[in-house]
Amino acid sequence: MNNNRLIQFSFVVPLAIISLAICLSSCSPTLAQERKEPMQEATPGEYPNPNRGGRASRGGSKLESAGSPVDGKKSNRKANPKPKKEKTKRTKKKKREDIEFPEDNDLPLLVMDISGGFFVPQAGFTPTPSLRVFADGRVLTGNKSPKVVPTEGQVSVERIESLVKFAVEECNFFEIDTEKVKEEMDATGKEVLVMDAGTTLFEIHLKNRGINTVGVYALPYSAKRFHEIPELSSLVKLQAKCKQIMAEVNLGSPEEAASVVQFANIGLANESDVAPEFTLEHLQYAERFVDGKMTAMFSQTFNSRRHGSQIAVATYTETAEGVPDIVVRVDAN
Repeated sequence: MNNNRLIQFSFVVPLAIISLAICLSSCSPTLAQERKEPMQEATPGEYPNPNRGGRASRGGSKLESAGSPVDGKKSNRKANPKPKKEKTKRTKKKKREDIEFPEDNDLPLLVMDISGGFFVPQAGFTPTPSLRVFADGRVLTGNKSPKVVPTEGQVSVERIESLVKFAVEECNFFEIDTEKVKEEMDATGKEVLVMDAGTTLFEIHLKNRGINTVGVYALPYSAKRFHEIPELSSLVKLQAKCKQIMAEVNLGSPEEAASVVQFANIGLANESDVAPEFTLEHLQYAERFVDGKMTAMFSQTFNSRRHGSQIAVATYTETAEGVPDIVVRVDAN
């Protein structure tokens, strides 16, 4: 009996050894490949890609990066596509026409006149335009009364050029038509609720543009009431620049003007310790009279921490003997 068991065991052991050898021989190529190409360790956020021989791809996707080939195929996706630039339309700058002054220096280049209103014509007296500007820098201020002295002064040619350039290019003066402005005012359905106001008249003469004349009744008031008409506000700005030149010429020489400004600031300092000093830019008007007297007015607005928006007005007078006086008021604006 024992001999039979021994014989059976002797057959089983060889068969088991043979089976194990066959199994090892069939698995040996895979083990060899694993020795040659060990699995790469994935970096954080990456997962092993079994289809790429152990190479890692992000998120478990077969695409290692946008645009890289996968399994021999090329992807149509582009890496980091550049955003399309929006095409911007280029607007051509408006060509500004050259300003050519008249060759005759005795011909007024610009005229501003304020007529009508409460003015009563006097027998034997002919009023002259409020302001006449010439190409060589001469300035003539007019008079509406025989008691007022017309003044002749001189400003720089550059300032005259700047004034005319402002009128032509910024205010589009040669495109303004008096009748069309009146029609636009009537079309609004609003009325000019002012009586006995003056009419402001402008006239500019250029060699290459000819002459254009524009007149508006009660200009400052009309510009506010008909604010939707841009031509009116442009003319108000032009009027302010013309009045500035008028007042400076009527003050006299630069030394005389500086003395008046200094005296006005002395009076201002007595009324307010926060108001900025007056300058010639704050000069509103100035007139000289045949009896030797002179008057001028300054005005400015400013902000105060204690009182908010304020307005300061200084009225300067000078007697026939040359004695100055100043009255300054500072009120809430």
